[in-house]
Amino acid sequence: MQVAAAISLMSGALFCTVLERGTGFVDTATFVDGSVLRDLISDDGCTAITILDPVQCLSCDGLLGQWVRLAQAGHFDLVVLLNQPPTVNQEQRFTLRRMTPAGVLAVPRSATKVPSSYVLRDGVAMDSAIGLAAQMPLLSWLESEGPMDC
Repeated sequence: MQVAAAISLMSGALFCTVLERGTGFVDTATFVDGSVLRDLISDDGCTAITILDPVQCLSCDGLLGQWVRLAQAGHFDLVVLLNQPPTVNQEQRFTLRRMTPAGVLAVPRSATKVPSSYVLRDGVAMDSAIGLAAQMPLLSWLESEGPMDC
């Protein structure tokens, strides 16, 4: 199971409305290094994308830890996006968690609602959770569905 972390400066609202394959942001979003978000998303099986603030996700191991635990159990491929570039200290903490950032998207950080999570099956959006209170129900649903059955 792949656990990829991408550093993102993206709008959760925009992201939520155009997740379907071939129709917008996921297919056209590029990182500063030239790679594209679509390359991180599997067209087979389930992919979970979660957008976090590096300060919150590193001080709140619970939420990030649950996403990683379910990904490692085979429930989905996980892509972790951040709403701002991490500091050197934060990068080191991600390294300790064996999470390597995949890139930075150039969309204003202020436009990003965190945490935000999206679940895709075969590259198409199936569910989302915007805000902290919505994360646990989505995680519970994913856990109950079993590996790759989202």
